Amino acid sequence: MSLGKSKILSQGAVGGVVGTDNFNTVLYTGNGGTQSINTVGFQPDFVWTKMRSSVNNHQLFDSVRGVTKELESNTTAGEATNANSLTAFNSNGFTLGSSNNENQSGKTYVAWNWKAGGAAVSNTSGSITSQVSANTDAGFSIVEFTTSSNGTIGHGLSAAPQLIITKLYTRIGSWSTYSEPTGNTKYLQLDSGNAAATGTGRWNSTTPSASTFVLGSDFGSGHACICYCFTSIPGYQMIGSYTGSGVSGKSVTTGFQPRFLMIKGINFGNGYWFILDNQRTSGTNGKLALWANEALGESSSYDVRFDATGFTLLNTDTHLNQSYDYLYLAIA
Repeated sequence: MSLGKSKILSQGAVGGVVGTDNFNTVLYTGNGGTQSINTVGFQPDFVWTKMRSSVNNHQLFDSVRGVTKELESNTTAGEATNANSLTAFNSNGFTLGSSNNENQSGKTYVAWNWKAGGAAVSNTSGSITSQVSANTDAGFSIVEFTTSSNGTIGHGLSAAPQLIITKLYTRIGSWSTYSEPTGNTKYLQLDSGNAAATGTGRWNSTTPSASTFVLGSDFGSGHACICYCFTSIPGYQMIGSYTGSGVSGKSVTTGFQPRFLMIKGINFGNGYWFILDNQRTSGTNGKLALWANEALGESSSYDVRFDATGFTLLNTDTHLNQSYDYLYLAIA
C-alpha cells in the first residue's frame, strides 16, 4: 500500500470546537500520597497517564468502566483494580491516590485528558446494546459492551469513526485497532509496533457507519469490551495518513495547529506509536516522545514542529519519516 502525498481522510461533523474545552495535556509531579490535578479545564471522561522520568506502564482510565480501573496500552493485560490509583473524575480534573503507577513521589508524569459525554447511556443502534459516553462535537466516544460474534455496536457519534481502539478488558489480549487508512481488512495493535496485519475476522470486512461498527469473529462472544472511537472534526481533530519522504522538512497538513499528535507506521514493523504534545518540548522545534506500546521513559528531543496548519517532520527517523506509510491522530 502506498498513500502517496499526505492525505486528510474523510471528514466527520462540522467543527467550531474549542479545543481546550475537550482535550488537554497536563504535567504534574507525584507526591506519594493523595493529590488532585485540577488544571485540566473540564471534567475528563478518559485520562491516560504516563510516568515521564522512568520506565513504567501507561495507565488508562475512563468514566464508563469507572474509577480505580486501570488498563495498560503497552501490555496485553486485562483490567486491574487499584484503589490507590485514579480515585475521582473532578469538575476540573481528577484525584490520585498513592499508587506508584500514577503518583510516585518525585516522579514526573503526563496526563492526556479527553471529554466524552459524562455518564454512559444505553445505545441500541446495533445488534448489541452498548453503553456509550459520546462527545459528538469533538468526535470522541467511549463505548462499552459484551461481545457477540460479528455483532454491530452503536458508537454514539454523528459520523463514522475513523479510528477505533479496542480492548477485551477482562482478559489477556492485544489492543486491536481499526483505522480508516488501514481499511476494514487490516488491523494494528496499540500494544505492538508490528505493521498492519490482514485479518478479516477483526472488522468482518465492514467499514464503520455513521451509527455503528462491527467486531468480527476474532473477538468471540461473552467478553467485556471497551472501545475509544475518534472521527475527524474540521479545525479540531484529524485522523489522516502520509507517506514519509526520508528528507527533513516533510510537512503534513491538518488544517489546524496540533497540541497532541500520535503517529504509527502502517507498513513498518518493529515500530512505535509515537505520542507528542505541546507541553513536553525541548528547544524551538523539539518534541519529547513517549510511546503507547512501550513502558520506556520520555525520550530526548525529536524534531517535530507544530505549525499553524499542521506539522513538519524535521527528522528522517524511520518511525516517522522514511519511505513508509504512517497513520496519525492530531488534536488541536
